[in-house]
Amino acid sequence: PYAKLGWFSREEDGVAISIAGPRPLQLDDDGLTGEVGLRWRVNEPFALRLGYVWYDLEPDSDASAQLGAEWHF
Repeated sequence: PYAKLGWFSREEDGVAISIAGPRPLQLDDDGLTGEVGLRWRVNEPFALRLGYVWYDLEPDSDASAQLGAEWHF
């Protein structure tokens, strides 16, 4: 098991494609983030992670489940 708490910074500038067509997108946000989950070390350099991640975004917070792979070198 693992848990982490941190700070994120997000800056995006581009184009969002929606049902109404392309439109400009500009995001600038930072805030608190946290994650809890499980890590399974398959062998020495490789591990799989399953976690739940939460971000304190403006105007609301957002969360998601994530499956990830780690390679240690």
